[in-house]
Amino acid sequence: MSSTPSSHWRALLKASIDGHRHIKGQNYVQFATVSPDLKPKNRMLVFRGFAEAQNTTHPPLKFITDSRSNKISDLSHNPSAEVVYWFQQSQEQYRISGTCTLVTHSSTTPLHLQERLDTWSNLRGNAKEQFFWVNEFYEKKTASQVPVDGLGVNGEVLPPPNTFVLVLFKPTNIGLLTLTDSSRIEWDDDEGIGKRLNEGRLL
Repeated sequence: MSSTPSSHWRALLKASIDGHRHIKGQNYVQFATVSPDLKPKNRMLVFRGFAEAQNTTHPPLKFITDSRSNKISDLSHNPSAEVVYWFQQSQEQYRISGTCTLVTHSSTTPLHLQERLDTWSNLRGNAKEQFFWVNEFYEKKTASQVPVDGLGVNGEVLPPPNTFVLVLFKPTNIGLLTLTDSSRIEWDDDEGIGKRLNEGRLL
C-alpha cells in the first residue's frame, strides 16, 4: 500500500504487518513508559493485535503484561506510553504515542473483561504458564504447581490468573518514517488525515 497522507495509518500499519509475517520476531515492538521517578523505561513487547470488539472504527492496540512488572507501576502513575514498530524489509518506522488502560481481573467494564478473557484464550500454552510462576522474573514453581499449558486436569483452559493484565493502548499521535525515500507522515489524532512533514530529507 502506498504511504500517502490521505491513507489511514491503521491501514498502512496492517499492510506493513501483513507484508512481514514471514519474518520471525516481527511482532515485537518497543514499548516505552515513564517511571514514577520520571525516568524513561523501554522494553520489547509482543503486539497482540487490535481490540476491534472495543471500537470497530478505531480499535486500541493490545499488549499483555504481568501485574508484578514495573510496567504496572509506570502506567498506573502515568498512562502515557509510546510504541515503535520497525519493519526492516520495507524500511518503515511507526512511532505511536498514546494512553493505556490496564484491564485486570477487578476491572468493571464487561467489554474490557471479555477482551481480557479472549486474549488469554488465544495465548499459547507456554505463555499462559508464565503467569502462574512465582514472580515476574520467571522463578518457576515446581512442575506440580504450574498447570501445563494453562490447562486444567480435564484439558479445559483455566481462567486467567490475577497476574494477567491486558493493556489497551489508544493512539493519540502517529508518525510514519519511510527510509527508502526519507519521507515522514504524521497524524495528529486517531481520526484525522495525515500530513507530510518533509520530502527527501530526514527530520
